Amino acid sequence: MHVSVSSNDLNRLGSDLKAAGRKDLQKEALKRMRRKVEPIRPEIQRAVRATPGGTDDLRSRKARSERPRRLRDATARGVQVKASLSGKYAGVRLRIDPRHFPDGDKNLPKYLEGTMPRWRSPMWGRDQWKQQRPRPYFFVTIRPHIPAVQADVAKVIKETMDELGGGS
Repeated sequence: MHVSVSSNDLNRLGSDLKAAGRKDLQKEALKRMRRKVEPIRPEIQRAVRATPGGTDDLRSRKARSERPRRLRDATARGVQVKASLSGKYAGVRLRIDPRHFPDGDKNLPKYLEGTMPRWRSPMWGRDQWKQQRPRPYFFVTIRPHIPAVQADVAKVIKETMDELGGGS
């Protein structure tokens, strides 16, 4: 069985709830959609922390003190679940919040995943650069959950629409 939920369905639900003045239903629908995706969040955090790599003790003490948090830890802390019933990103989504990274490093999770084409970094103490390999963790982890989440979100939409129709 294939279930698809488009952002148009969610936009329509959001506008219907707004027209009916049912903010309570809207808040409940958003909460239920986030609750369906929330169990995937720790899986992504575990997956990103389990990716191999890192320079460990190869970095100087000064380099470790200037940037003490590691890429994988910052990426894991930045995993968020967002839900919306309006706008361009209507739906429920998992994302990595770039605010957990310093300026200039906000694309590092994309490089780590491999969605950006090339990932180079300087070798410590040298003028040479090395090409780093991506270590996919995000899409590999969520792919098995997509059909169930789509079905759950479709169910939330249907139940909310039924309650909106029955309550007015």
